[in-house]
Amino acid sequence: MKAVIIVLLLLSPLLVYAQDFVVGDHELLLMPTAHTIPTRNSYFTVYEVVLLNYVYAAGRNTHVGVFSFFPIVFEALETTTVGVKQNYYRGETFQSALFASFTPKLPGYTLGNVVSVGKDRGSSFHAGIFYAFMDPDEPGEFFFMLGHRFDPSERVSIIMEYTNTSTAAGEGFNGLFTGGVRLRSSHMSWEIAGVRPLAFTGSLFLIPLLKATYYFH
Repeated sequence: MKAVIIVLLLLSPLLVYAQDFVVGDHELLLMPTAHTIPTRNSYFTVYEVVLLNYVYAAGRNTHVGVFSFFPIVFEALETTTVGVKQNYYRGETFQSALFASFTPKLPGYTLGNVVSVGKDRGSSFHAGIFYAFMDPDEPGEFFFMLGHRFDPSERVSIIMEYTNTSTAAGEGFNGLFTGGVRLRSSHMSWEIAGVRPLAFTGSLFLIPLLKATYYFH
């Protein structure tokens, strides 16, 4: 489970929408979508007040980003991760994008693809798969992601995600479920959610997730 959470956090620089972009559409709670923000726009996201992520749209279909823990200590900068995302297919209700990230200090990297199905507003479904390599002494593994976003109103989204790995699934680990609510304005979005391991965890019920994003345009 620890590996699942770490890799999801390292994916943050990749999180990316386009023409009718609304703050937050570039991602769900933790998983990326295939959407990209408009050219030369950017956003800054803070997770739990300690994880920082900045992404810039170098083109209509291309994002580049950098992610790191807040430098409470100098060693925190060793978590610095760079990422890129490329939307290579954009239809009316279907989009697909490749993404990759690299953490020099580990060294570690991720490489994957995500698809998004649905209209701009209302309801959308997302699915992704990526390969992650984090430890030179350990083999990498595949991660699988599924997500759904439902918009009951223009300013509110209800979001659900499911994540698992090839190794964990084979060992009986049922993955992670994340569910929460997004509130947004013209420049900001706020998410409050809970992460739940789908396995026996004793008295542990939900791991809190709080996120804020500011959109520059």
